[in-house]
Amino acid sequence: MVGDAVTLSSKDVGYKALIESWGHTVTVIDDGDSQANYDTAMAAADVVYASGSALGANMLDKATNTTKGLVNEVVGKIDNFGFSSVTSSTVNTDTFSATDATHYITESFGGNPVTVFTSSLTNPVPGGTLAPDLQNVGEVSGTPSLVTLDTGATRYDSNPSPGRRAHLPFTSAETTDMTADGKIILQRTLEWAAGAGGGGSAHAQRLYPRFCRAAQQPVAGAGARGSQAWLRQYSRFAVAALARRCSHSGSDSCR
Repeated sequence: MVGDAVTLSSKDVGYKALIESWGHTVTVIDDGDSQANYDTAMAAADVVYASGSALGANMLDKATNTTKGLVNEVVGKIDNFGFSSVTSSTVNTDTFSATDATHYITESFGGNPVTVFTSSLTNPVPGGTLAPDLQNVGEVSGTPSLVTLDTGATRYDSNPSPGRRAHLPFTSAETTDMTADGKIILQRTLEWAAGAGGGGSAHAQRLYPRFCRAAQQPVAGAGARGSQAWLRQYSRFAVAALARRCSHSGSDSCR
């Protein structure tokens, strides 16, 4: 979802080009489009991306209950998507001061700080009452910032999340503001929402079937269609993850 599907903002032009460079096709839908058009677009998508250019007042609840994976940047939807009760909290930073070494999105960083922007930017983060099952994937000085809810996880309002949800605090960021690591975070957030990996303490033995199922579906943006490049990419991730797990376990089941 974007703020203007006819004349894309520079942010959305950049994101669309970056995601397409990863082998995906992106279709945009205006934040103020009809529920029927939302439903059609989401049915065709594997991942729904709510760009920071979109307005919560225009989106209303048109994407709130989708079972598809959803990545959110919109400040006014932090509560609707179940992360927290307050939507006014922000952080000003260029770096996640700590990351979750066991979550698919950030596992490659080993729990270390990750600089995602070339300079400090102010972006919305969850606040107030947090979801009991909220996963703190990337924090800023103790404040959960990059967060996820897996399917069925308990939202802040005690209801189950209908699908995977990720809040990515890149609302004010253009692609030109991102570091290489910031782009990796964006890419892996999309992949996680599409079904890759686990939500913390992921085990490679469980990753492989998830990768295989996910690779049969499209990815990236509302109405997006994936490609053979995505299948090849997921296959590489799955094999690499399985190899890492087996090298540590020495289990006969890995051979």
